[in-house]
Amino acid sequence: MATASVVALFGGVTVVGVTSVVRHFELDQRERRVEAMEGDITQVASRIETRQQLLLDLLNRRLEPKTGRTQTADAGNAATDPSRIGPGMSDGSVELHRYRSYEQQQLALIQSASLAAETRIKETEAMMKRLGLNSRRLVGQSPANLRPTAIGGPFIEANFADKHGKSFSGAFETPFKNLIASWNRLDSLERATLSIPAIVPVKSYSHSSGYGYRHDPFTGGGAFHNGVDLAGRHGEPVLAAAGGIVTRAAYWGAYGQMIEINHGRGMVTRYGHLSSIKARAGERVAPGTVIGLMGSTGRSTGTHLHYEVRYEDRALNPITFLKAADDLLAIQKRAQEAQG
Repeated sequence: MATASVVALFGGVTVVGVTSVVRHFELDQRERRVEAMEGDITQVASRIETRQQLLLDLLNRRLEPKTGRTQTADAGNAATDPSRIGPGMSDGSVELHRYRSYEQQQLALIQSASLAAETRIKETEAMMKRLGLNSRRLVGQSPANLRPTAIGGPFIEANFADKHGKSFSGAFETPFKNLIASWNRLDSLERATLSIPAIVPVKSYSHSSGYGYRHDPFTGGGAFHNGVDLAGRHGEPVLAAAGGIVTRAAYWGAYGQMIEINHGRGMVTRYGHLSSIKARAGERVAPGTVIGLMGSTGRSTGTHLHYEVRYEDRALNPITFLKAADDLLAIQKRAQEAQG
């Protein structure tokens, strides 16, 4: 009996000891899982924060800021939707799930922003083609200051990493790089449009003669007209169709009193038969500046403006530019806002 009692006693102690060890092991494992989950949550939150700042920097300047804010708000609502939380999930699991949902919303926003940029690029390139311009050549040429854009510095590869130094990999790295590449292309393309004549040079006019072949008003024979004639009242203000540098402001043969403006990137406009010149050679003028007054000087049968658009010393049809004026001005406004 004594032996049995001792065995029973020690056996009981052994069972209690094992149970205690198991419980301690389970608690330790649970604590490790919680610590690991907290680490995951911290890393995910850090990545989200860094990506969000990059997104805001991009979207607030080049794409529609309201779109970014709306989708970010939607991301928060979707992430905290109770119907999306699985049964039996702990508080840590719920929080991690919420952050993962944020990440998916961010990825969708990045892809949407890239699509919006690519759409605008295609629309702008198509417009340039209709105007008779080569978008790649236009972007590669010098702007209105007649010098290449002054930029430089050592090359440092873009680092898509959070504050802990962990890179955006997998599903985010390529979309982010694509977004920035599209943004840069859009930025260069829209800045190039600032050299394109987009302002109608006179507010009140009637179209008296078009671009191309016509009967010469003096000889009656066939001739080529390299501009358009916009008839109006004597003294009607004539406006610069785009910003640039005045390269000629004087009487010039058949043009009469004429102003020529170099807008950069190969774009030039001419304004002929003026009654008065209000600009001087070498002057830099802003878009819409009054540069002269309508008249009938030179080889002219009556008061009108001879308006000419040239690209790389080749005459283009000004009517296509006049028709595209509103769309061009909208693009130019975005480009100016992006430059601050």
